[in-house]
Amino acid sequence: MGLTRRSQFDGSSDTLKVARPRPARQLKQDRQASAGAGLAHTGTVPYFMPMTRTRWPLVLVLLSAACSPARRNGPQNVPEDEARHRAALTQLTVFNHTDQRLTIAFRAATPPAQEVVLGAITAGARALLAPIPGGEPIILFARKPDGSELALAPRSYPADGEWTWDIPQTAVFRPS
Repeated sequence: MGLTRRSQFDGSSDTLKVARPRPARQLKQDRQASAGAGLAHTGTVPYFMPMTRTRWPLVLVLLSAACSPARRNGPQNVPEDEARHRAALTQLTVFNHTDQRLTIAFRAATPPAQEVVLGAITAGARALLAPIPGGEPIILFARKPDGSELALAPRSYPADGEWTWDIPQTAVFRPS
């Protein structure tokens, strides 16, 4: 069976061949045979198999593994044990008898070295500042606006207590 078509432009003719339809039984056998190849036997259009029950669990496992957070083996920003276990606090009161505004801070005497600013106090004032860690050695210091510091020797302060630092007018501040 064939159809003839004539071209309007050059007068040539070509014959088109029409394929006979296959019986349904033959199509089913062709699809089963070509299922492993992923292409249907009827032409070049890809035929994608429907998702089978055995593939769904695999897809779900791969999807959940792709979306789960990966464990990082690199260093994390977790402080060392000394920095994590600071629970006991001491209330700090400061008398500033100098003629300048001071910034009060402390550094840990043991690693990791961290500087924590507790607050500022104006000249000639008394202030209750943020609490300091009690029961472990720290270095308290006062800093002038020009950067010079007055530092106390490392010491432990009473846990859950109060401590008063009286900074005299004659205190010697050293460049840091």
